[in-house]
Amino acid sequence: RSWPRYYSASVEYLFPLNRRGWLGRDGLLHISEIANYRIANINDVLKVGESLRVKVIEADDKGLLRLSVKAIGGIEEQRPHLAQAAAKPAESSEAANPES
Repeated sequence: RSWPRYYSASVEYLFPLNRRGWLGRDGLLHISEIANYRIANINDVLKVGESLRVKVIEADDKGLLRLSVKAIGGIEEQRPHLAQAAAKPAESSEAANPES
């Protein structure tokens, strides 16, 4: 079976414990292939039912696709508000507890 290299996929199910998302009927998206920054919780960036553009990075002999959003710019390119949230620096401990 031939797969398109890029396509729009719908999030069907999220597996929070193993940090994977099931997209469409045939694809698996690991949390490390979503963004160009570290994502702590897959539910912070993906919701069941939403669509996103993905790239097929591997297809096994059973037709299961390994997908990537990071390979085509990351979720931050498709959802700019996520890039802004990720870019906000965490408050430093010095700023939180200034010395007198």
